[in-house]
Amino acid sequence: MFNIQTMRRKIMLAGAMLLSVILISALMLHSSVKETKDGLDQMTEVHFKKYKLSRDLQFSIAQVQGWLTDISATRGQDGLDDGFTVAEEHAQLIRGYLSQLAEVSPAHRTHLKMIEKSFEVYYQEGIRMAKAYVSEGPSGGNKMMSSFDAAAEKLQGEFAPILEQVNKDLGESISDGQASVQGMQNSSLIANTLIFVFMIVAFVIVNHSIKKVDELGKAVWNIAEGDGDLTQTIDASGQDEVAHVAEGFNRFISSIRDMVISISENSNKFALNAETSTEIMEQTSRGVVAQKDDTLQVATAVTEISAIGAQTADKAEQASQSADQAQRAAQSGRNSVDEVVASINGLASEILAASQVIEHLLTPFL
Repeated sequence: MFNIQTMRRKIMLAGAMLLSVILISALMLHSSVKETKDGLDQMTEVHFKKYKLSRDLQFSIAQVQGWLTDISATRGQDGLDDGFTVAEEHAQLIRGYLSQLAEVSPAHRTHLKMIEKSFEVYYQEGIRMAKAYVSEGPSGGNKMMSSFDAAAEKLQGEFAPILEQVNKDLGESISDGQASVQGMQNSSLIANTLIFVFMIVAFVIVNHSIKKVDELGKAVWNIAEGDGDLTQTIDASGQDEVAHVAEGFNRFISSIRDMVISISENSNKFALNAETSTEIMEQTSRGVVAQKDDTLQVATAVTEISAIGAQTADKAEQASQSADQAQRAAQSGRNSVDEVVASINGLASEILAASQVIEHLLTPFL
């Protein structure tokens, strides 16, 4: 039986392949997007937060130093005595920033504790220096300057690695995010390329089938218009519906071709028979003409015979009348004979009776 690999199967196969590629591409893109999203979330929730906290911490340390330095310079005169309050506010912020950094960066918790202790030392040295400037003037404040600078330098030395590490982590996170975006772009490019390739494959499959259908249609139209060549055939290679139809069409054309050849041969035979029949008809026509002449001669003879028959009929009538007269005469003579025979029979009877009487009379004497 003809094994059909249907166009539907081919198209379904191409569609399934294309759908598979789209699905795989979607999964790749989803994975890339998820990876990028996770990287961005981590960047936002961890690295940016650490970066912001470290920058805010650096800013607040600078603010503490600035306000304590300002009150030291002004000695709290002319209403410029709020430096201690503002410095305390920033000190509270610094303690909060350090606590938050310890939560988002557990690996640096110990180091952050050390920074917190160093900050408390730095802050207390700054307060003592500022109060010395306020109460004793430059002479008293300058004595505290060296210890304050030493505490500030120590704090800066301990805080710098944290800030450097935070910047490094943020840079790596940004690089990872860029790599994820680049990977997503690459995945998208690969997916689009695969989709394009499989679309071309699907187009080739469908176009090949449509081309066969077009050839089949042209052949059928050529036959339908009466200008077709019954010797032509269609490529029936393959195992799809079109190949199946093409095979049937070729067989159909072959049957028609054999039928036309048979009709042509029979037509030639009919032509020869027609010529023979024409000759026979011509001979028959000549025979009919000759028969007509003979018939005319016979008709003439029949006419003459009819005339003779009429004369014979008259004579036969006369003979019939004579025969009737003779029959009547014969009947009359027969009647006379019958009378004579009857008379004779009567006489014989009388003689017989007389003989019997005589014999009876003679019997006694014998």
